[in-house]
Amino acid sequence: MTKLTEKVYFSLPYSLQNIAVSILGLKLKRERYGNHSQKKVFEISKEYQSKDTKSVIDRCFVEIAKHAVRNTTFYKELARREKFGADDIRGIEDINRFPVINKHSIIENPESFILNDSRLRGGRFHLYTSGTTGTPLKVTTDIQSRQEHYAFFSSLRAEYGVKTNDRRATIMGRVITTQEEQRHFWRHDYFNKNLLFSSYHLSENNIELYYEKLISYSPDEIFSYPSSLYEIALWMLAHKKPKIRLKLIILTAERFLQNQANAIRSAFDAPIVDQYGCTEMMFFGTRRDVELPMRLNHLHGYSEVLDTLGSISSRGQGTHIATGFINYSMPIIRYNTGDNISLEFDSITGTQNILDMDGRKDDLIITKDGRKIGRLDPIFKSELNIKYAQIIQSPDLSLTINIVPLRTFSDQNEKILREELEKRIGKGMILDIILVDDIERTNSGKFRPVISHAEQN
Repeated sequence: MTKLTEKVYFSLPYSLQNIAVSILGLKLKRERYGNHSQKKVFEISKEYQSKDTKSVIDRCFVEIAKHAVRNTTFYKELARREKFGADDIRGIEDINRFPVINKHSIIENPESFILNDSRLRGGRFHLYTSGTTGTPLKVTTDIQSRQEHYAFFSSLRAEYGVKTNDRRATIMGRVITTQEEQRHFWRHDYFNKNLLFSSYHLSENNIELYYEKLISYSPDEIFSYPSSLYEIALWMLAHKKPKIRLKLIILTAERFLQNQANAIRSAFDAPIVDQYGCTEMMFFGTRRDVELPMRLNHLHGYSEVLDTLGSISSRGQGTHIATGFINYSMPIIRYNTGDNISLEFDSITGTQNILDMDGRKDDLIITKDGRKIGRLDPIFKSELNIKYAQIIQSPDLSLTINIVPLRTFSDQNEKILREELEKRIGKGMILDIILVDDIERTNSGKFRPVISHAEQN
């Protein structure tokens, strides 16, 4: 939201805020679902069952790689320099012609990765992410690509009997109400039949209200951060509440832990799917049990690992290198996600599985009233001119944000950053913003975007 739009939204009464959320929901529905999405669901259903996985991967890779070489400045110049053409790309083995692309290479020259043909597939728009590396990135995409990406969610839901018009409850880090709100911690998107809960207000004093609203709304599906639903599950178990029955629970954006799985299974009667993806639309992974491998959908992308010696392989342990097959407006081959994973090749299905990952092990920020706040990376927006960012919480709950700024970082950027954080954690907490030259990394070359020294019970 722009500052003006946000000001108008928060000045509205609760009922009109629901209408405003629904209008935005209608826009998102048109971006995410439609004819392209329906066609892709059919393709996924047909080809995901194919026994000839290798030929499917070859076809998807060749299509996106040829497109990149013919239509983007970066890959066109790469092909000229390395003396190969689009027609020389014949299978996934030709991925070795392409270098690893780090996020900063895109940030420094984004237009070179964007489709230079003005005839976009349904209109260009932007998505924003910071990811687990703490570095913000603006992703360019289009209607058709976005709808094809969301087809993978539709296909997943269909496996469990979740229909398009079924009710959904979403518990995520969205700023839909102020920190001063005392009762209504949700807003209703009527067009998508989606009840949006704020994960930023979950506390021991408020959880009963979340539970009561879930009961009265009776959703068919819950889409949530693991940590948020875990808090509700613990409260339900402590108060001996009956299980809530659903068609499906999808957990995403955080590492799903065994203790969380045990509590959620005890509180909810529903199959649970742990989903792994990114705003850049580079991969789509799912698993049905926290102890099972994360299966990567080979129609969505292809994954590799970069080890500490600089070797790249389709299996092993190292940094997750992903090639997306979906986003035609901004095709990126061999994108360094910054996550560390253990990757295996399933010889029976011909697909790739992630055995373990540490890209989503952020600590939670603890507020003075006991709320546990996760997934704070949305505050580090690309327009704030930040290169890297890290939040550190001291045992006394005070916060320090270390910022490696871009040259254009300003006092106004700092002011907006402070405001964005206060929307999520509230006012009154000690907060220092410090500009630094660099941020200390782990032995694997990454740094943790959130470090909390507060008690993480």
